[in-house]
Amino acid sequence: MAARLDELHLFGGRQIGRQNSEHIRDKQEGVQWRKKMRMQAYPRGNAQKYYLVISILLFASFAAAIGSLAESADSDSVVHLGSFSKAVDYAPYLVARHKRLYEMALKPYNVRPTYDEFQSLPSINEAFASKRLDVVFEAEAPCIVGRAAGIDLKILGLSAVVDVPIVVHKDGGITKLSELRGKKVAVLAGSSAHYVLLKLLERAGLGKNDVSVLDMTPPDAKSAFDSKKIDAWAIWPPFVEQEELAGIGTTIPNGSGKVVVVMVARTGFVQDKPKIAQVLIDTLNSTRQWVSMHPFESQQIVSNELKISLAVVQRAWSRQDWKAAIDNPLLIDIQNKADFLKSVGFIRKSVDVRNSLIDTSINAPTK
Repeated sequence: MAARLDELHLFGGRQIGRQNSEHIRDKQEGVQWRKKMRMQAYPRGNAQKYYLVISILLFASFAAAIGSLAESADSDSVVHLGSFSKAVDYAPYLVARHKRLYEMALKPYNVRPTYDEFQSLPSINEAFASKRLDVVFEAEAPCIVGRAAGIDLKILGLSAVVDVPIVVHKDGGITKLSELRGKKVAVLAGSSAHYVLLKLLERAGLGKNDVSVLDMTPPDAKSAFDSKKIDAWAIWPPFVEQEELAGIGTTIPNGSGKVVVVMVARTGFVQDKPKIAQVLIDTLNSTRQWVSMHPFESQQIVSNELKISLAVVQRAWSRQDWKAAIDNPLLIDIQNKADFLKSVGFIRKSVDVRNSLIDTSINAPTK
């Protein structure tokens, strides 16, 4: 229909131009002739159709513009939440998601949450940089790495402090850290377990050339560990407990490290939407209290959300500290980790945890 209308416009224009130059003698004749040509080009029925089509096209354009504005407004009413892989220490986030607490808390602000799960640190940093992610639950080490890489991030809250060990084969004969020399150890690069592994190897007097460290996602590392293609695996719960309950793995005595699991946000998000950020903080803190007071129901929810057995979650529960707070000792611990990661060359820039990583512009749960 659009092509036909264009043809009619062009045809009428050519005819009018030619007749004006050859036949119009005076103003009255010109007017009469133009009326005649208009009727020839657009008979009464076609004229009605023509104006109807124009009206439809104008309405469609207007509707499209309104739709575009609505879509833009809708995109502004979304807060993008996520987590780094699967972990039992995300229990407050998982419980809040399961019970739709975020939806209820954000509804008065006409904001709705979306949820994503990321399998690597680069994918998280890219999502933050492109503003496709506002808040993520992860350990402090990935947050430090992201901040050192130039991603402007803030720690808003604490989920838990968790004990992260190194798992070895039950029949592998490795009973102490020094026996990892010459072995293949899997770990997800940039994760909390990576920090723990580096710190434990240093404690055992092992350098980076003494152990073959392989970057693997948890599913790939589990497959490699179960088939004995690797000797050890630095990993967090619930993967540790899965290997233990399957009778395949065991942990190295004194071979673990404490990790702080936090809620991290884009600084731009916090600055642009401080009320929404505060709602997320309040929801996290209230859910942490509920998780601490209702362990069995929380364990059932985590089991369902992570799609793992309840026995695995219950075994991993003892590794979690739900009552930890972002106090001075914890801030010192996070700073020590940032300094260590720089000292071993894992990050190039120093990170000032207290002054640049912890958010103090809103009611963050610090002491």
